[in-house]
Amino acid sequence: MIRGSTRLKAGTAQKITINMISTATMVRLGKVYQNEMVNMQLINKKLVKRAEQTLMDIVNISSDEAKELMTKSNHDLKVAIFISVTQAELTQAISYLEEKEGHLKKAIAAYFKDNS
Repeated sequence: MIRGSTRLKAGTAQKITINMISTATMVRLGKVYQNEMVNMQLINKKLVKRAEQTLMDIVNISSDEAKELMTKSNHDLKVAIFISVTQAELTQAISYLEEKEGHLKKAIAAYFKDNS
């Protein structure tokens, strides 16, 4: 930090505050699961690879399994995670996610509650 630069210090504080607010908002909206952003629009190859890697990390599967699940879920990371965690069918995954307004953690909890 540059000595005597109060404007730079104020900007850093603002940035930290805004980051905390946006992170908390993403978590509450269900766009985060196990500390990973799961609400991605896979618009290019880089994002598809990132989604596959995220899937591999969250559910501990191989690259081939991740690619297969992403294809099965029509490249919807939340649906792929739901299917892998619950062993549910595609239609069930979509239904539970819609019911819980896209909140993956709540959808998985509801599935296990209904099927226990």
